Amino acid sequence: NRLDYYLEFLSTLSITDISSHFDRRVTCLQFHPSKFDTLLSTSKSGDVCIWRYLTDNSQPPSKPTVLKGTGAGGSVTDFKFANAMGDSIVVATVDCLLKRIDLNKDQFGSVDILYDSRDRFIWPTAVDICKENVVYFGDTSGKLSIIDMRCRPYKQSSFKIHTDKIQSIQYSGSNSYRPNQIVSASNDHYVRLWDIRKIDQQEPGMLNEFELSAVVTNAELSADSTRILTTSIDSKSNIIDLQQPSQSIAIHHPHRPFQHMTAIKASWHPMFPELWAIGRYPVDESVLEISQFEGNNRRSIDIYNAQGQLLHQIYDGNFNGIHCIAKFSPTGEHIASGSGQSVLLWKSNGNSLPERQIKRSEKGKDKMRNYKESFKKIKIN
Repeated sequence: NRLDYYLEFLSTLSITDISSHFDRRVTCLQFHPSKFDTLLSTSKSGDVCIWRYLTDNSQPPSKPTVLKGTGAGGSVTDFKFANAMGDSIVVATVDCLLKRIDLNKDQFGSVDILYDSRDRFIWPTAVDICKENVVYFGDTSGKLSIIDMRCRPYKQSSFKIHTDKIQSIQYSGSNSYRPNQIVSASNDHYVRLWDIRKIDQQEPGMLNEFELSAVVTNAELSADSTRILTTSIDSKSNIIDLQQPSQSIAIHHPHRPFQHMTAIKASWHPMFPELWAIGRYPVDESVLEISQFEGNNRRSIDIYNAQGQLLHQIYDGNFNGIHCIAKFSPTGEHIASGSGQSVLLWKSNGNSLPERQIKRSEKGKDKMRNYKESFKKIKIN
């Protein structure tokens, strides 16, 4: 069974590399969409770190490149790659800006301001991009704004889709199971699914909504677009089945919020539609009843399936930080996590995935589409 083999492979992961180039905590991280050995991360100072690590453990990783931000008050709330080739990123910051940063050699680090709210109470909080270079972003007022980067000057429109701060936005993709849809999550306790083709028309563009029990910090579509994985501040993760909403489940997991810590968010596996990961914030046994949570009470990265079963806890005894962010690489061979001011890379201590599993497509755009398709029928018992 390929899944059993993969779970066994996860048990061989340990922290092999650490990048500590920020002066404030890590806020976001993403693997490069076409260069699978490159990792980007952002900080509370607005810094952007580009880290090209080597998949071969016999050689040390290259020194990361850091693009300095504005410092205090310039925290990055979210960022996404502007296209599948990853030659630029769109960054949302607390200082009211949405900007595109060029990663090409010729114009590396150049900044193009896409949006400025000019209101210190309103700033972009979440962003995603469709392949036609159209940017979707949410803000602290509950509005969804759309910027068409194909037009000069940029064409912008805004729509009220939540009554409170939007925490996450995700575009489903035009070729997915649910094409041209957006998932939004908000402080108003709602997760909503929108048809972007209707959202700017008189008729309602909302396809569905799901009310949760607390502030929702993240909502993410699975690789096959059949489920939504949410994280909320009441130490729950919900798996919403879009085909059978009545079958949705809530998982109790310790990830309570803390003022000086990046919010813990669950994330799907890019290859296995039923696997997801989340960092654990161990509970104080003198304050909270530990029996309500499954697994060992330690600072691990927990791997679950879509039925809410804890399958594995990834832990390295040499590091005692809380992994607020945990992301699988596009091939699933590595995991990157953000803890405090550090970005950590988890690699195998010797074993490796089969070559057919880590084979890349010619253009690096589809994240091994053929291999991904072969897993769509895999079910976890």
